[in-house]
Amino acid sequence: MNTCDRIKQKFEQMSEEEKIEFFERQNEKSQTDQKYRNAVLSKKGMDSAKYLCGQTDSSDEELRSFKDMANAGNIMAMYDIASVYYQCHEYYKEVEDNSKKAFHALVMANLWVEEVQTSDPEYMEMQREKEQQKIKELKVVRERIAKYQGCISAHYRSTVGLKVNGTVVAFGENSSKQCNTENWKNIVAVSTGGWHTVGLKADGTVVAVGSISGGRCNTGSWKNIVAISASIHTIGLKADGTVIAADSNNNGRSNIGNWRDIIAISAGQNHTVGLKADGTVVAVGDNEKEQCETGSWKNIVAISAGEFHTVGLQADGTVVVTDFDEKMKTLSWRDIVAIFAGDQFGTVGLKADGTVIETVTESWAHDDAIFASHLGGDSSSRSSTASDVTRKIGNWRDIVAISVGQAHVVGLKANGSVVSVGRSYGEEFAKMTWNDIGPVPEELLLKWKQRREQGKCQNCEGILSSGGKCKSCDPGGCYVATCVYGSYDCPEVWTLRRYRDNSLNRSWFGKRFVQVYYTVSPKIVKVFGKQRWFNLIGKSVVDMLVKKLQNNGVDNSPYSDY
Repeated sequence: MNTCDRIKQKFEQMSEEEKIEFFERQNEKSQTDQKYRNAVLSKKGMDSAKYLCGQTDSSDEELRSFKDMANAGNIMAMYDIASVYYQCHEYYKEVEDNSKKAFHALVMANLWVEEVQTSDPEYMEMQREKEQQKIKELKVVRERIAKYQGCISAHYRSTVGLKVNGTVVAFGENSSKQCNTENWKNIVAVSTGGWHTVGLKADGTVVAVGSISGGRCNTGSWKNIVAISASIHTIGLKADGTVIAADSNNNGRSNIGNWRDIIAISAGQNHTVGLKADGTVVAVGDNEKEQCETGSWKNIVAISAGEFHTVGLQADGTVVVTDFDEKMKTLSWRDIVAIFAGDQFGTVGLKADGTVIETVTESWAHDDAIFASHLGGDSSSRSSTASDVTRKIGNWRDIVAISVGQAHVVGLKANGSVVSVGRSYGEEFAKMTWNDIGPVPEELLLKWKQRREQGKCQNCEGILSSGGKCKSCDPGGCYVATCVYGSYDCPEVWTLRRYRDNSLNRSWFGKRFVQVYYTVSPKIVKVFGKQRWFNLIGKSVVDMLVKKLQNNGVDNSPYSDY
């Protein structure tokens, strides 16, 4: 088969989507390749085009002609040749759309370019070296910003930030008390699911506040966790590469019991995604929009699960997407080092230079005010559809982490400040000033670790019990309330813990009472805790106390005092 026939066959076997992807890939190479830069049209190119199109059979002479022009830098001459050839092809006569004709001509031209390039060993070696160098450079950037991932999280109408001292700040929708993180300490990563918020502690345990629907806040027994992700449900990555979930498991989104060798996780609206150590991706849950179709992905270094699509970041800085429309919008993305899949916001990418780009959905593109304020663009100059909208976000610079809410995007800067754009709470959040957001310094982490090893509380250096609870500031142990209700994490105990911290511990007498209670109650429980009469009487007494506190306004929503 001669050269012309090979190219003709390749072209006819490509779908329209494959033509688009191929063109973007080849065009990017030609733009960055010094060898094919500064191309000019030449008489030789046009003469060769006429020669090529006038032949019934191809010959090696044609390929040599192309190669000569490639070596001379005349890529545009090669485009001319291929375009003329394509116009002589009968298939061209069947296409009525002029823009499509022009695009097909460019695809055909790129097929010729590829044919020449792949026949040139020196060129191929040069390309491989370039690609490997780019992969190394992007890896350096990803490693530099890795510590910032998990320091900022947005979902629905709320935003949560981790401060460098291990405390957590939150802003936005708080109808389910999902922003009540003011008492959290020793946190190293955060994730908000919109209606609840979870925090990863330095000791590998996890705390949660907000809506308890579906068991999403049932993380009290988790241990050895190294990463967390929250959406409608909560998932945690364990140090051994397995994954755990707190969820009612709708749509099978928590069928992760057999996952192994996982190094990163992401919770979507109704599906869960995991990145394996070998660069492949697994996914479970709702697959109505093919959001779980990640089986063919390779060389992935980061993942993000959105509402109806999944995004993967490849080692070379390009992006793969399960959703076709999003895939088309992100084909030209290059030098990406972090990604986030949202819902109304589509997909957001952080570039190696610290800028941020995004795709925009139809609902955003048709909202003039949002388009202008969010993108920093002129809404009057945009097109009426959003099928090709992918733009930088404002004038953001020095961004090291990103997250997406229902209608707002937040970016964490290297200096610890946070920027935000969008509507609703996003607009209000943009007016706020957050500082010192970022990873906990190594020296503080080491201090906490030393306290744990010494059996001391990380907060106050008090002595820890055998169960790991502080006798001075943590409730811990199997005390009366925990004993009669059978759980440390239940609405009644949450009410009592909140009353202890917000009322009793704020006065001298209250603190003395708490200390006496912590000293006496474990002994009482040890003696009578297994007696049925004790539990019945104890529960009735505590029930009355809890009811009175709740009538006086003490909340019974999930509460963390860690």
